[in-house]
Amino acid sequence: MVRRLCDPAWEHCTKINIGKANRVKCNYCSHRMWGGVSRMKEHLAKKRGGVIPCPNCPPEVSSKMRDLLIKTAFAKEQKLRHRRESLEKMKVESSAASDIKEEDENDCLKRAMKESLETYEKEKKEDEEFNDSYDKACRESIMFFEMEKRFRGGQGCSGSASNMAGPSHDFNDSCIIDLEVDSDYDNDLGF
Repeated sequence: MVRRLCDPAWEHCTKINIGKANRVKCNYCSHRMWGGVSRMKEHLAKKRGGVIPCPNCPPEVSSKMRDLLIKTAFAKEQKLRHRRESLEKMKVESSAASDIKEEDENDCLKRAMKESLETYEKEKKEDEEFNDSYDKACRESIMFFEMEKRFRGGQGCSGSASNMAGPSHDFNDSCIIDLEVDSDYDNDLGF
């Protein structure tokens, strides 16, 4: 802590050096106290509370010390007020920046929601197209299965398959597919 030897209160007290401790002695009543010049000003100003008032201090010195205490308190209050105003200004600026940031966040959220909705619609359309293709493939497969079933059931294995797609040779008994085995195929198709 820097000692302020230029303080007018030092004219009315003496510093007592006891190690690193701050101790002062009143020049009027020889009262010794812990602390520094600020407490001595209160002693000389006859301020009650934290210190014992000096009984021998002249009234003009007492008045001067009261004025110094008031001036110091006023300076502290102004410093605090300035600090509060600076903090309020920073808070307002921060709030304004926060509002801008919040607006940016809202814009980002809106953009993300829009992109998400567009992606959903695109995927939905792709799913519909896939389902349509799948349904078409299933219908074609069932149609060919039914045609083969009719062909085998109605004509037997000795008939010619020249009017159907596929190989154009005669079927014999070894090429007949057991239709009971293909029932899993029907289940896979949802029939």
